[in-house]
Amino acid sequence: LALDPRRGTILLYGGGDGERPRGDTWEWAGSWTERVVSVAPPPRQEHALAAGVASGVLLFGGAAGTGVVDDTWIWDGTSWTEARA
Repeated sequence: LALDPRRGTILLYGGGDGERPRGDTWEWAGSWTERVVSVAPPPRQEHALAAGVASGVLLFGGAAGTGVVDDTWIWDGTSWTEARA
């Protein structure tokens, strides 16, 4: 979970359901709303979300079904964008 201070919402991405990593995006603004998007990070768990970056909420790393991932994504309130070096 991470607070998005620019939008006043809480962001939740992925996690595990006991069998596999998940790849869904949820926001809390008084109630939970699933945000369905066409481009998103691969499903994962054990990742980090950080609030307060200028362009949105930052997601880094985690464990995917294929192993450890070390990619970085940014949520801008409507879509995910992979950050490239």
